[in-house]
Amino acid sequence: MQVTEDHGATMNLKGDIEGMKELFLSVSKSTIDETTRKAVATMMEQITTEVGRAVEDEMVSHNDTLDCKYDMIAKCEGDRQKFYDTRNIEGLEFDSNIAKQDHRECRSDEQTQCDTRTGLNAQCDAEVSALSKCARHREHWKENSATVKFWIECIHQQVGAVKTLIKTHETYEAKCKQQCATRETCNKEQTEFEIKMCAWMTAVDEMCFDYDFCYENEVKRYKENIQHAKDAHAIATTQMKALTTLKCYGQSILDNRTSLEHCNGIPCENCPIHPCEAHCPDAPDPVPCSERVREGGELMPRPCEGTFLDEEYNNRAMGADTCTPAIACQTCHDYHSRPMYFAGRGQCVCSVGGKTDDEIPAAPEMDDAHACTDWCTKTDLCRYASWNADTHECIGLRSMDSQSTERPTAWSCFSKFSRDEVP
Repeated sequence: MQVTEDHGATMNLKGDIEGMKELFLSVSKSTIDETTRKAVATMMEQITTEVGRAVEDEMVSHNDTLDCKYDMIAKCEGDRQKFYDTRNIEGLEFDSNIAKQDHRECRSDEQTQCDTRTGLNAQCDAEVSALSKCARHREHWKENSATVKFWIECIHQQVGAVKTLIKTHETYEAKCKQQCATRETCNKEQTEFEIKMCAWMTAVDEMCFDYDFCYENEVKRYKENIQHAKDAHAIATTQMKALTTLKCYGQSILDNRTSLEHCNGIPCENCPIHPCEAHCPDAPDPVPCSERVREGGELMPRPCEGTFLDEEYNNRAMGADTCTPAIACQTCHDYHSRPMYFAGRGQCVCSVGGKTDDEIPAAPEMDDAHACTDWCTKTDLCRYASWNADTHECIGLRSMDSQSTERPTAWSCFSKFSRDEVP
């Protein structure tokens, strides 16, 4: 039997190894001449080189991809740190804490002034009560009478007390004016505190949202590529095992052996190393969003939430019925730098008016944006929540692809501007 060099060169050396094996099996059963020997040798060199190179290139590509995908996970953390530094989150937290302390100290001063004013008011009442009424009996009103003298002496005795009363009342009026001025200052500091607290918390939430989204997606891609690399390794190993057998067949033909049974089950030559021996480390643990998390894992409340109002105002003698009542709270829904808020972190996002997501169940009407956000947090697939202040409509969304770049009417939680950029 004769196998030409042309025949060997035109075969699919990379894809039809099994066909080559069948060819060699048929050749081994015949007497071969020198031409056939050369053709077999050429075919073996070609297929060994090409399949080996293809397998190596394939596995190198997968290994490089795995390294790249792993690095992308680390890049998410680097981007998180860059966001932290660029947005000066540490400075925002410092500013909010200073503003909080300033407000508390101001309200303490206001309370002290209120206590002083209350004390002076009581003192005025006591001094008025202490004044004697100088009785004047008209029926005994005669010049140089004892009654007239008694009445005049009584009046003269009250002069000092009245002067004291006037001074006390003047002090009282001054303290009232001082407290009013302090209250005005405290009200401004309260709003400033809430705005700075919102600026810090919103920056933290944006950073954590971006990082979590990046981490989840990159880890998903990394795991997918690990599976692709494993599948490719299994195919490459099968190819190299078949190539090893094929090389044994070819050498047997060149050695004029008529039986190829000894080639079955021989160890694989140059089988690729499994990619996970060096390129599949476990994904690093995600960086926790701990910047505004308190002990026990609870998020610090945002301004205007019930817990915030209790902790900062109601439990600190700043309730509505106190001498130093806090003014209406400044909600964070008006101060942020992105056209969205993040479900699960006390924020919401507004959609193009009325657009809904068919994959998410309809929500009941909500009294406020926070309730809408809480509903979204507990609802499968919901990642963003929108609340309409006029209709109390609550909408859940899976993505922010449908976001408007304008402020839709009544969707009060929406703004594409940060506070300093509002025109």
